Amino acid sequence: MPLHSKRLLYIPSDYFLLNYSSSYSLSDADGRTWDGDGHSKFSPSNISNTSSKSTASGQNLPVNLVPYMFARIFRSQFTYTFPVSIGPKFIRLYFFPANYSDLDIANSFFSVTSSGHTLLSNFSAFLTVSAMKPAVATLRKEFIVNVRDNQRLNITFLPSVLETLYRLNVGGNDVSVTNDTRMFRLWRPDDNYTYAAYGFTPYSDVAIRYTQETPPYTAPKIVCTSSRTMGNQSLKYNLTWRFLVDSGFYYLLRLHF
Repeated sequence: MPLHSKRLLYIPSDYFLLNYSSSYSLSDADGRTWDGDGHSKFSPSNISNTSSKSTASGQNLPVNLVPYMFARIFRSQFTYTFPVSIGPKFIRLYFFPANYSDLDIANSFFSVTSSGHTLLSNFSAFLTVSAMKPAVATLRKEFIVNVRDNQRLNITFLPSVLETLYRLNVGGNDVSVTNDTRMFRLWRPDDNYTYAAYGFTPYSDVAIRYTQETPPYTAPKIVCTSSRTMGNQSLKYNLTWRFLVDSGFYYLLRLHF
C-alpha cells in the first residue's frame, strides 16, 4: 500500500471490543478479537452476582456468532467503565433481539447513558427491528460522546422493570387472591385514593364478554361490574384519584371498562 494511502486510515487513540457474556476472547468474521466481559477489568466487580450470561436461541435469520449471539441479562443498573484519553469517543452498540433464557423479548426495555448523556431511553431492540423494512436480524447504534478531564468513559444500562404499585377495585370491595382469576392478585378498594367528590358506587350484574385481546384472566368479573359514576348534579363535578409515586420514572396506567 502506498505511504500516502496508509495515512488515510483511522487509528483510534482508545480501542475496546467487548463481547457480552463470554469469559474468554473470541474472533469475529472480520478477524477482530473481542474480549469477554465475564472477567474484564472494564466490567463491574460484582458482575457474576448482579447479572447472568445467555446465548441467543430461536433466531430466524442467520447472524454472526460474535458479537451477536451472546448476551448479558441484568435486572438493575449495570455500568462498564473504560479508561480513555480526553476527547470525543465513538461508541457502537450491537443488538440481536432474539430469545434469551426464555425471557419475553417483547417486554425488554432499557435505557443507556454515558458521561451524563442519554443515548437510548426506554428502548426496545425488538420493536425497532420489527419495524424496519426490509427485514433485518441485527441492529447497530452509534454515538459520539465527549470525555472530559476525568478520562473515564462510563456506559450504563438501566432496565425498565415494571413494578405494580396500586391495583384497585373501583367502587368495590377487597378482592382476595383466591377470588382472582388464578393469578393470585390482590385488588384493594379505591376509597382511600379518591379525592374531592366520591361519586356513586353502583353494581351491575351484567354479562362480561371477553375477547382474544382481553382474555378472562385480565381481571375478575367483580372488577368489571363494580364502578363509580360521577352523576350529573353539576358541570363542575369531578372524580379524582390521588396516588403517591416516585419522580423520575415512567408509569403504566391500565383502566378496566
